[in-house]
Amino acid sequence: MVRTTALLSLVAIALGLPAPAFAYKVFISNEGDNTISVLDGEKMEVIATVPVGQRPRGITITGDGKSVLLCASDDDTVQIIDPNTYEIVGTLPSGPDPELFVLSPDSKTLYIANEDDNLVTVVDVDSRSRHRDPGRRGA
Repeated sequence: MVRTTALLSLVAIALGLPAPAFAYKVFISNEGDNTISVLDGEKMEVIATVPVGQRPRGITITGDGKSVLLCASDDDTVQIIDPNTYEIVGTLPSGPDPELFVLSPDSKTLYIANEDDNLVTVVDVDSRSRHRDPGRRGA
């Protein structure tokens, strides 16, 4: 990818063409008004404000860039958001009051911090199911 980008840039310079631009989006959770703000990463301007679940908190994007994951704390769920349409396309189980999470490097496992009960919920992202935790009752 880096070599391809460098090669395209060199070809563009040699031909007098503008170099390719790579724009980034920044996703920010707004806990107070149950939205996320989407910023243009180059201009640092808001390009969208999107309604989401109750008390949005932790937010990340999957390694392939195809999904934004968002803790909807008061809804006790993690929402899956399409980063292009900003539509909520699914949910993941989270346990009570998900606050923050860590996504494994391969984007297959999500480790969710449950604020109120001081536990961690482990979720298989592909199957959208919670891993069984022998230490948690009712799991």
